[in-house]
Amino acid sequence: MDQENEHRTDGERPGDLPGPDFSWEDLETAKPGQLALFTPFPTVAERAFLVLARKWNVDVQAGDRNISLPREVDILALSCLLLAVEWGDKFTDVARHQMESNRGAAAARREPSWYDQLPWELCQVPFMMVSPPETIAVERLTVNLDHHSGSIRCWMMEIGWIARSWLSTPEAIPLLLKNLADTLGGPFNAAGLAAAIVSTEEEFWTLARDFKYDRFAEQYAHRLKLLEEHGIFDIQAFFWKLEAQCRKVIGDAVLGLRLVPPGPPGTSYPSGSVGAVGPVEKPTIVTTAGDASTTLVEPEAPTREELVKLAKMMVPGPAELAKMSEAEIRELAAKLEAAGIDATMFSLKDIPPTGDPGKGTNSS
Repeated sequence: MDQENEHRTDGERPGDLPGPDFSWEDLETAKPGQLALFTPFPTVAERAFLVLARKWNVDVQAGDRNISLPREVDILALSCLLLAVEWGDKFTDVARHQMESNRGAAAARREPSWYDQLPWELCQVPFMMVSPPETIAVERLTVNLDHHSGSIRCWMMEIGWIARSWLSTPEAIPLLLKNLADTLGGPFNAAGLAAAIVSTEEEFWTLARDFKYDRFAEQYAHRLKLLEEHGIFDIQAFFWKLEAQCRKVIGDAVLGLRLVPPGPPGTSYPSGSVGAVGPVEKPTIVTTAGDASTTLVEPEAPTREELVKLAKMMVPGPAELAKMSEAEIRELAAKLEAAGIDATMFSLKDIPPTGDPGKGTNSS
């Protein structure tokens, strides 16, 4: 048994995904199959997650596996993790399969690759049957907050900031305060993260002043004094800027989603578009993601039943009708005629024809 299986507390490996089902994405792309009794549909957050996660995958596959991932690719991973932390409990298996695909793409890179896999393992935490601090992914993040490599340690703290609500205070705080005492890379970032995972700033100061680390006691005291002079907000500025960057990426992904109307059975939706979100009044031009080509999507014509329902919503009651002017009644009749509805079915047969004087009456 490998080490991960031996210590796994959630009863499953990230790769043990549910069997193939007819998902909402299969439905939108007109994939043949059996629609489940309850097919969950995605939130906008999940759609944004998929846009960013698939872009990450494409960028990673296209890059050199033997060099570090570019910063913009890391930002994509952190943005996806932020969505998973805040909205992952509402994600469907479509997102989870993409998480696992990305974890596999990270695993195929140079060794060691565990720190590139970790964001995608953490993204799957909301699918686990135990609390986040009990999962292998969060445990792996926690124990590496004081990693001996400065670059990996700083990356762990960036991930930790995004997933700070999942960290266990008793386990994480001593490691972060140790970083403040004895590291050259990111000591104040460690303090900023520590302050973010406790309940109050006062609690942080109590823990920080009570922390003892004899090997670097003098250096720790000096840094703690600098920390008091600058304040918590100043030392967290790097992380807040990082989170704002991720939220900007997410916002761009959401605003870039193309909304198209539901088509007839067999309609295939362009990649990157959002199908079955409601009617629109005119055809929508959809630009295929990653391609310069466009597809014209025609809205589906309303059924007779839908037109009747619409007409009923348009026609006022007898009291309101009696108060309407001749022009208003003629306008209403014209709308019904344009919709292919016989006005007499709504007791409007006495509507005066165009050019007739007088006010319409309701025969009921």
